Amino acid sequence: MLANYLDPSRDQLALKKDIFERLAAYRPYPNLLTKLAVIQALDGQPALARQNIVLLLASYPDAAPVTYAMLQRRPEPEVQPLAELAKTAAEAYLKAGANTDA
Repeated sequence: MLANYLDPSRDQLALKKDIFERLAAYRPYPNLLTKLAVIQALDGQPALARQNIVLLLASYPDAAPVTYAMLQRRPEPEVQPLAELAKTAAEAYLKAGANTDA
């Protein structure tokens, strides 16, 4: 999928955002939702970015540790709230498994 080859960065942000939004509408899988959330955060849409991370974590709880790992490596300060959210979910998942309300 195209999203696997695009880095969520400020470079060509509008173009990437359009591509990721279209792909997420068609097939919202964890890696894609994570990258879309990063792009949205970089584009000044923190609430929408958070909403996509919440959707990801609710739909794919077993992806929480990987999502946290992806987000915590990002240097941009706009992404750090998303990393903290994913960290909380990853810790809950590792403690209680998929049967958690985190």
